Order: sequence, then structure tokens, then C-alpha cells
Amino acid sequence: MREKCKSTSGATLVLALLFFLMCAMAGSVVLAAGTAASGRVAGLKQAEQQYYTVTSAAKTVESLIDGQVWAGYVAGDGSETGTSVTSLNLVQGELSTFLDRKTQEMAKENYMKSKDASYTVKKETEDWTLEISGFDNVKASVTMDENYNIKIYFTQVDKKYSCTLIVPAAIDKNIEEQNVIDADGNSVTQYFTHLIWTDAAIEKGKTE
Repeated sequence: MREKCKSTSGATLVLALLFFLMCAMAGSVVLAAGTAASGRVAGLKQAEQQYYTVTSAAKTVESLIDGQVWAGYVAGDGSETGTSVTSLNLVQGELSTFLDRKTQEMAKENYMKSKDASYTVKKETEDWTLEISGFDNVKASVTMDENYNIKIYFTQVDKKYSCTLIVPAAIDKNIEEQNVIDADGNSVTQYFTHLIWTDAAIEKGKTE
């Protein structure tokens, strides 16, 4: 009997094409997954960099404020305030002037409260520009309460990451009345405050 020979080359070609197509599809899936993962890693690295920039700014300011001493006075009629002793002048940039002014303002507020129990102490939050190299895109807002505790809220321009630096004040004297001799030899009444900022801590904020 004569055998009929059938060519299988056409079927082999179809199978080869199907195999190639399956490999191509699998490769595209792997490539897409890899691209997505790469994007997530890049986004994560950027997010981590932003987070560490904010927290590093807070740690830098913490190292500048923690352990600083302030002593100042309010004149007898409340019209004048001044600084008699401070180690804030060792702090770089405008932070020294900024905190000195805020502390004098709060000393005057406490003086007003000591003279009138119904007086409401003003605790205003004030924006402060960090003049520290490397933290140009970090913003800060500062609040000081009636006990001279400092709270500084740090965030980047996009407000995606934030943290708060809290610096408690240990008060030795608060609006303590003393009689002093002025430059003209006259006895005047002044109300002294003496404190030190210590035990600072950083609290992590929201990540939006």
C-alpha cells in the first residue's frame, strides 16, 4: 500500500507563531509591571526625601533652641519690655531676634494678665522663614503660649509632609517684681522673667 506523506511544516509554523505571540504578551506584562514598580520606587524615594527634609529642618532648629536661656523684664506701667540676659544671640540667622521678640511679647501679655485677671492672653501663630541652608523649600509657623512653650510647625511648600517641634520652657521667675536703679539714678519697678528652653521633642505630622 502506498503511504501518503503529509507535510507538517504549516502546522509547525502556526505553533511557532502562537508560541512567539504568547512570549511577547508575557514580556509586555512583565515590562508593564516593571515600569509601574519603577515608578512607585521613584515616587517612594521622592516622598522619603521630602519627609527627611522636613524632619531634618526640625532637628536643626531643635539643636539651636534646646538649652537656650532667656531673661527679660516689663516696665512698671507695661509700656516697655527688654532683654537682660539671653543665650539666643548664639543662635544663627534671624531665629535669635525672632524668638527674643516673641518672648518679650509674651512677657508683656503675662504682665497684663497679672494686673487684670480677666485679661485674655494673646497667643498668635506667626510664620517664620527658615534662613538655613538646604531648607529653602521648608516653611514654619511658630506659636508661643503663656508659659513660653514654643511650638513650631514645619511643612514643605506643597504641605504634603509635616512635623511639629515642641520646646517646653522651664520657668525660674515669671513677672517677679523688683526695684532697680535706672541710668539716671532713679528707683523703678520692673517685672522680671527668667527661663530656659529644654527637653525639646519632634512629633510626626500628617502625610497627605
